[in-house]
Amino acid sequence: MGLQQATVVSSQGTYVLKNVPVNATLVFSYMGFTTEKIPVNRRAAIDVTLKEDRAQLEQVVVVGYGTRKRSDVTGSVSSIPASRFTKLPVTNVLQAMQGVVAGVNIAAGSNAPGRVASFNIRGLKSITASNNPLIVLDGAPFGGSFNDIPTSDIASVDILKDVSATAIYGARGANGVVIITTKRGKTGKPAISYSGYVGVENRGNVMEPMSPAQYVQKYADYAAQSGISNPR
Repeated sequence: MGLQQATVVSSQGTYVLKNVPVNATLVFSYMGFTTEKIPVNRRAAIDVTLKEDRAQLEQVVVVGYGTRKRSDVTGSVSSIPASRFTKLPVTNVLQAMQGVVAGVNIAAGSNAPGRVASFNIRGLKSITASNNPLIVLDGAPFGGSFNDIPTSDIASVDILKDVSATAIYGARGANGVVIITTKRGKTGKPAISYSGYVGVENRGNVMEPMSPAQYVQKYADYAAQSGISNPR
């Protein structure tokens, strides 16, 4: 059996190992960096520079404005499938979210062009202050409205519904957080896609106005029922 020793590198990058066999192999490891295995070969000092492991960094990082594994998030998270933004004739994100996520209340107060529906997560939390959730667009806080984000550019939408989001986003996440990730270009041959929607609208009930004679007869019948003589 081989002899195993362990030590921790100081903040200055120095370390010390005692009674190391001449044929031993030193293993250097650190989270987010590639592991290096270096034979001692009778050397008294060995300097090592670790290289970043980009695959590990992509899996580990994300505290703050970004993404993280669903298993690492302690609060309630809801996701909206990207297909909902492409298969439905919606004009903004809220229309695609409506009726999909539990605990999310979306109400359109007006149909005026450019008007944004009222949106809150798990009820109202303040009487005088804003109840709007924090919007994080591609890793940064977004100060605009949902009407400013084209639905065709959206790749995914995740909603943090618990107050635990304040541990990451601070007080701005007290009303919940909506994390929106847009599509990105890919290497390779260029591809062009088109998405269109066509609909036909018909009136359910066509109203036909009465003729002048019918109007006269209508009021004559009303007068006769009310006991009025000579309505004309």
